[in-house]
Amino acid sequence: MSKNNTDFKQTLWKTADSLRAQMDAAEYKHIVLGLIFLKYISDSFAEQKERIKEMVTDPNSDFFISEDLNDINEKDLEDRDYYTQDNVFWVPESARWETLRSQAKQTDLGAIIDRAMGDIESENNSLKGKLDKRFGRTELQAGKLGELIDLISTIGFSDEQNSGDMLGEVYEYFLGKFAAKEGKKGGEFYTPRHIVKTLVSVLSPHKGRVYDPCCGSGGMFVQSEEFIRSHGGRIDDISIYGQESNPTTWRLAAMNMSIRGFAADLGKEFGDTFSNDQFPDLKFDYIMANPFFNDSNWGGEKHMEDKRWEFGTPPESNANFAWVQHITHKLKKNGRAGIVLANASLTSNTSGENLIRQKLLESNIVESIVELPSKLFTNFSGPVCIWFLNKAKATNETLLINAQDLGRDVDSKLKVLDDDDISKISETIKKWELGDDYLDEPNFCKSVSLDEIKSKKFTLSTKRYVYEDTRNQQYSPVEELPSLFLSFESKQKEIEEINSKISKKLKTLGLSSVTPSVSTESASQILPHHKDLSFNETIQGIVDKIFRAWFIDFNPIFFPEIEQKDRKIKLWFPKERETSKLGKIPTGWEVKQIKDIFKVSIGRTPPRKEFEWFTDDKNNGIPWVSIADLKNTNVYQKNTSEFLTAAAVKKFNVPMVQKGTTILSFKLTVGRVAMAGTQLTTNEAIAHFDPKENLELMVESLRMISEM
Repeated sequence: MSKNNTDFKQTLWKTADSLRAQMDAAEYKHIVLGLIFLKYISDSFAEQKERIKEMVTDPNSDFFISEDLNDINEKDLEDRDYYTQDNVFWVPESARWETLRSQAKQTDLGAIIDRAMGDIESENNSLKGKLDKRFGRTELQAGKLGELIDLISTIGFSDEQNSGDMLGEVYEYFLGKFAAKEGKKGGEFYTPRHIVKTLVSVLSPHKGRVYDPCCGSGGMFVQSEEFIRSHGGRIDDISIYGQESNPTTWRLAAMNMSIRGFAADLGKEFGDTFSNDQFPDLKFDYIMANPFFNDSNWGGEKHMEDKRWEFGTPPESNANFAWVQHITHKLKKNGRAGIVLANASLTSNTSGENLIRQKLLESNIVESIVELPSKLFTNFSGPVCIWFLNKAKATNETLLINAQDLGRDVDSKLKVLDDDDISKISETIKKWELGDDYLDEPNFCKSVSLDEIKSKKFTLSTKRYVYEDTRNQQYSPVEELPSLFLSFESKQKEIEEINSKISKKLKTLGLSSVTPSVSTESASQILPHHKDLSFNETIQGIVDKIFRAWFIDFNPIFFPEIEQKDRKIKLWFPKERETSKLGKIPTGWEVKQIKDIFKVSIGRTPPRKEFEWFTDDKNNGIPWVSIADLKNTNVYQKNTSEFLTAAAVKKFNVPMVQKGTTILSFKLTVGRVAMAGTQLTTNEAIAHFDPKENLELMVESLRMISEM
C-alpha cells in the first residue's frame, strides 16, 4: 500500500466521517460505500469505452469499423457485448457518475441516486436486489450529500492505477473504520484483516469450493484471492460461496465481490444459515468462518432434531457448537476448515458442550487449536481461538498452539497480529502436518495425544498443555546461589531503609522518650497480645491507637513536635466538653455530615469502545485512576495505568481532581484511600473529597499518620 494511497484514504475518511454527527455509523456506512461502488463501476465503464474506441478504429483489430471515430454511431460504442465479455458492468446513462455529479446541487439528490441504483440493478442480473437504495431517506443537511459526491469525484479508478486493488483497499479501509465506530455492531460485518490472513495462511485455499456461512462483508474471500495471486495461482481455480443473514451486510458483500470481479455465489437471498441454508446440497473444500461469539439468540429451539448435529445437540443458549457442526457437515471428505470462536468453546462444561467437544476430538477431525491474544476485535475484548478442522487428518494427535503472547499493541484497547506472528503460527502448523522438523516449543506449541486430552477431561485450554517453567533451566546452582544471596542482601537493605523512615516518624511522636532501647530485657516489656503481631500489623496497631486517642477519646498523647505545639493543643483539644448528637465532644468541636465539610464529587468513565477518548501519551494525557491503581498506593496517588484525552474530559464532563484532594473507593473494593499527588481524574467507583473550609488539624494529622 503506497503512502499516497494511505493519505488519500485518510482524507476521504475524515470527510465521510463528518456525516457521523447527523446519522448513526451503521447508516452512513452504506451511504459512503454505496457511492464509492457507484463511482468505481462508472469509471470502469468509461475506461472500457475508451478501449472500445481504440479497437473499432484500429484496422488491425477484429472489431475495426472505421479509422474516423466520427463515422461510428454512439450506439455501436455502447454495444452491451463489448462490456459484458470483459466482466464490466453495463451502466446506463442515468447512473453514470458525471450524470449524477451534474445534479449534485439538486434538493432531491438522494432520490436521484436511488433511481440510478435501481437502473443498474435492472441492467445487471448479478446485482439485482443487492444495491442499497436508502439515499432518498437520509436526513442529511442540505448539500452534505453533494459535498460527498464532489469528494469521491476526486478518486480516479483506472487501469493505470490498478483500480480493482485501489478500490479494494479503500473499501476494506472504510469497513475497518466503520467497524471501530460501530463498536459491538461492527463485528457483525467485519473480521479484522490480520485474523482473516491467519486463517488463509494456514488453510492455503488454492483450488475448489471456498465457503463462509456467515460471510459478513466478504473479507475471507478477498484474502483468499490475495493468497492465490501471491502464490502464482489463478482466481478462477476457486469458486466462492457465502451466506449472510443481515440484508444490508449481504449487500455490502455483494458490492465487495463485484468491485473485485469475483463471480461469488452469495445465495439467492440473504438468510439465516441454520434455518435457510442457501446451499443445502453442496459440500466444500475449504470453509472459513467468524460467527458471532457465544450467540444466545440463534433460534436453537427450532433445530433440536437437525441432521447436522452429528456430535450432539448444541445448547439453545450458545451457538458455538452449532456453527462447528454446521461446518463439519458441509465439508467434503477431504475438506478443511478454520473457525474463529470465543475461548469459552475450549473449556465450557455447560449444557453438554463438553460432550460435543469430546466427540469432535474422538472423531479425529480437530487438527489444531490456536489460542489468540485478547483485544484483537473492536467488538470483543476477550481472547479468542481458531479451531482448524480436517476431515482427512493424517495423525491421531492434535496440535495445540498458545499464541496469546503474540501480537502488537496498537493502543491500550486494540492489538494486531503482524506478518511475523502470522508466519510463526502457519509455519508451525505446516511443519507439524508434514512432520518436517517440527518440535514442541515450551509455552508455545505441543503435539498432544488423545489420551493426554482425555486425562484433562477434554478441555483444550492450550496453557494446560504447553506451559513449562523455563526460567531456571538455563542456570546452574553455582550461578543461581550467588545471585540469590545478592538479591537477599539488596532486599534486606531496602527493608532497613523503610524501617528507618518509619522509626524516625514514630520518634517525632515522642515515643522514644518513654520507650527503652530494644534489648533482651526490654523484650519482656512487650505485652503478650503484641508478641505475635507481624511487622505490618504492629504498624497498623500504632496508627489505630493514635487515631482513636486523638479523634475518639480527644486525648492528644504523643502528639508530634510542631510549631507552637502547646498553644495549638490547647486550641484543638480544650478540656471543656459539650453535648452533641454523638455524645460529649470538646468545646468548639462540631458534628457535621461529610457533605457539610467536603465538596464531594464522583469520577466518570468515557465510553470504553470509543478508543479516541483514551491515550497512551503520558505527557499530554490526563491521569485516570481506577481502583486497581489505588491498590499499591501508600499516600499520594501519582501513577496511573491509563490516561484520558482533554477532549474526553470536556465532552463527558469528567471531574478534575486537584492535588491534595482525598480520594476513596466506594464500589466493588471499598475503602482504598489516597491523596491526589497531582491533578488527575478517576473512574465512577472513586469519590473525591475537597474540604470546604480550613480543617488544619484533621488534614495534617491524617497526612502524618498515613505516611507511616
